[in-house]
Amino acid sequence: MLSPMISDSTKSTFKAFLRGVSGLLFGIAGISFWVGGRAISEFSKTDRVLGEMAGIFIAIVCGALGMWAKSAGEEDTKTKDTRFWMRMSYALLNAKDLEFKRESRTRMRALLIVLAICVPAIAQSKAAKSSGPDCSGGWPMKMTFVQLKNAGLVDNNSIDFSKAKTVRLASEKIGKDLWHQVYRVTFTKSSGDLIEAIAIHDASTEECSMTGVEVFVISKHLSPEGK
Repeated sequence: MLSPMISDSTKSTFKAFLRGVSGLLFGIAGISFWVGGRAISEFSKTDRVLGEMAGIFIAIVCGALGMWAKSAGEEDTKTKDTRFWMRMSYALLNAKDLEFKRESRTRMRALLIVLAICVPAIAQSKAAKSSGPDCSGGWPMKMTFVQLKNAGLVDNNSIDFSKAKTVRLASEKIGKDLWHQVYRVTFTKSSGDLIEAIAIHDASTEECSMTGVEVFVISKHLSPEGK
């Protein structure tokens, strides 16, 4: 490689000169190989075999020098080309790595979303199998309201349904996919007063309304202190 102390213009001129010299040497080598032996033999009046050997030797030397000159003239260009392709390869590998990381993050997010959806469903399914379905807010609440309305204790205008609450208190398995359940249902009247009831019915994992709802109205809620 040319010395780094030489300017770029000098390097370029010198490389061009070396490429020209290499072409000249290749030309001399070709001429020496094909006609050099006969020319040497005729001009020096020596044996033809010796002349041919001398021509082949000159061709080999000129060819070797031409290869060196050509290599020296193109060394920096080859180095730059090599560096360019190395940079390109690194860029492609880096882009591939980034793409792989993005795909991995996308797959991880998708997996987390699937887990977030499936895990609660699986947990709920296991809970339903162990303690039966939770019909809160459904069949027990609706049928409790119907029975309270039929008894004249409530009506559609006196209840704030957005504040209605249902809590499952007990669930006992009494047969194959059949549970006897107890719920506490609380309605809030427009006046702010509460009306509470206990709803009892049978349910399965397929249907909460396996039986009708038996309703017990709570007249008073006593605290542990008896108040």
